Parts: sequence; structure tokens; C-alpha cells
Amino acid sequence: QVLIRFAKRTRMILRESDIFARLGGDEFVILLSSSDRAGAHHLARKILLNFKTPFKLLSGDYYISASIGIAIYDQYDEAADQFLIRADHAMYHIKRSGKSGISIAPAHKRKRPLKNVV
Repeated sequence: QVLIRFAKRTRMILRESDIFARLGGDEFVILLSSSDRAGAHHLARKILLNFKTPFKLLSGDYYISASIGIAIYDQYDEAADQFLIRADHAMYHIKRSGKSGISIAPAHKRKRPLKNVV
């Protein structure tokens, strides 16, 4: 129930053009349309602030934390699966600290744009 309510709360923060999906367990992915590093960080802060309000269920109030990993995709980036791995590594960087927070993966260092990336 907490994950369902989390998903509903988070969806209310996002724009209609953004994609929000559950990867499995307690991991979710948000794909932002037309966003830069500052915009992604701003959204992540809004999501973290949203967790300060408990999730109220019949069995009690539940407080949850979030570890948010961000990777910014551009024309020089790798294939989609590698891009998600960078975001995942950024997320685990926060999880290892034992706190809620946000980590932004370093930009990919490719010199030329990839072709045929979907």
C-alpha cells in the first residue's frame, strides 16, 4: 500500500509528458522530457520533500526515505541500458551513505554522438 501511495504522490509532481515506471521492488525510474541538470535536481528535491509527510494507512503512519540517482542523457551518451546503469550507480552511492539524498552521475565523456540510438 505504501508503494502505491508513493507512486500516486510522485505522479502528481510530474508533468504529463514525463514517464514514471516501477523497475521492481522499491525501485522506480522517471524519464523527464526536456529537462536539464538543474531541472532534474529541482524535481528530485520536490520528491524528497514529499517524503516528509507520512503515508497514513489503517495500520499506522509510515515514513519512508528515498535515494535518488540522476543521469542526464544527451546526444553523446551511451545506449539506454548503460544510461540507466549510470543512474543506478548514482542511486546506490546515496544508499551506501545510509541517508536520503540525491546523486547526479557524471556526464558521459564520449567525443562524438552515437548513431542509431533509440
